[in-house]
Amino acid sequence: METWIEKSRPFAALGFGEIMLALVAEAGEPIRVATRYHSHIGGTEGNVMAGIANLYDLRTGMITALPANSHGEKIVAGLRHWGVSNDGIIKDDSPKAKLGMYFLYPGIKPAEDRYIYDRNDTSFMRVALERFPKALLPDTQVFYLSGVTLALLYESLPKIIELLEICKAHGTKVAVDFNYRQKLWGPHGGEAAAAKAFGAVLPYADYFNLSRESAEMTFGLDHALTAEELAQEVALEYSIRYVSITERDPVLSSFEVTLYDSQADGAGHSKRFVSLPWDGRTGSGDACVAGVLGKLIQGGTPQEAADMGGACGALKCTVLGDALLKNESEVLRFLGSDGKERNR
Repeated sequence: METWIEKSRPFAALGFGEIMLALVAEAGEPIRVATRYHSHIGGTEGNVMAGIANLYDLRTGMITALPANSHGEKIVAGLRHWGVSNDGIIKDDSPKAKLGMYFLYPGIKPAEDRYIYDRNDTSFMRVALERFPKALLPDTQVFYLSGVTLALLYESLPKIIELLEICKAHGTKVAVDFNYRQKLWGPHGGEAAAAKAFGAVLPYADYFNLSRESAEMTFGLDHALTAEELAQEVALEYSIRYVSITERDPVLSSFEVTLYDSQADGAGHSKRFVSLPWDGRTGSGDACVAGVLGKLIQGGTPQEAADMGGACGALKCTVLGDALLKNESEVLRFLGSDGKERNR
């Protein structure tokens, strides 16, 4: 298979986004009486970098801004535990230094999970673009960001485009995940604003991931199209090499992914994983992207990448926390089993 990326660079992938502290209550406990929480770190780009590092033993890193205090130190320690480099961490020592946080109150079916965010005026929002370490971009094979970051920094979209220009000038591949969040895009105009932002970003993308719902609603594609046809439409519209479409069904508790390669005009399709435990679904899309993108960086085929993406997305539903910290052999063992064998 043709080499997709230049493998002699220090980093396989660098993510740009906000890392947050998550405080998670016990499942089914009402907000007004919740007293016990467990904490972990989370954030789309960090989840993906952790997934790639653990799955494929590749060097990944995060570019983000953290307060220069014990809160920031906790996040750095968490990234190290995940195997993610902190070379791109920007330390904010100003009096306004602040770490983003979110509270999760897991629901028990049919009740929904409830998220409460505190990310206004965080260190990431204030200084991440202003002090972005641009010198790192030529040192990475892939630069990754999501729609969460685009929404948070929507007013600074021209500065993000400047970063993508640097990537293109140095042959750094750009990977983008749609990851639409209505609460973040709403203040900017909702799906119309998202479509405008992605219309500016996607011409720089070499890999793009989105859900079937997003392909239909935001990009206006026909719901009658197959996942491969949806991916093909997006790839041709924006001249993107790889496009993956995730499909999740909360009724069946299922997860599957299709990866289209526009250069080969073909696709890989994962199996549909069903009857998944829905409690750990937070981060399942990030785990899928880690499985797909890391395998592409390794030089895998679309089918191999789709298999890994589907399996990682499904496995994440079985694990609490935001990130999937499995290695490739564990995922391959899961792919080869029918769920009935016991590992004794």
